[in-house]
Amino acid sequence: MVRAHRLAWLLCRGSIPRGLWVLHHCDNPPCVRPEHLFLGTHEDNMLDMARKGRARESRGMANPNRKIDRVTVAAIRGAYASGLYSQEALAERYRLGQTQVSRICRREAWT
Repeated sequence: MVRAHRLAWLLCRGSIPRGLWVLHHCDNPPCVRPEHLFLGTHEDNMLDMARKGRARESRGMANPNRKIDRVTVAAIRGAYASGLYSQEALAERYRLGQTQVSRICRREAWT
């Protein structure tokens, strides 16, 4: 099974070297016009997406799978800074992993 844009490339331009993708200048995935297609790596595709403003930020509050919010982050940092609570205790209280609590306290997560 081959996607239509890859087939269009194969028919009009020949083989696709191993490790390269067929990308779209037009940002229209169903497009099969050879002049709209170019070869690139996965990294090229991600850079192209970001350059064209299609990358979505999914950190912190923008992450639809987040378990906590900014208020909870502040509470975790305050509680840990007080010295009264261990990371393990905070992880249990907020139903997070200890590693995540550590990353929050060190400002590696939720910066």
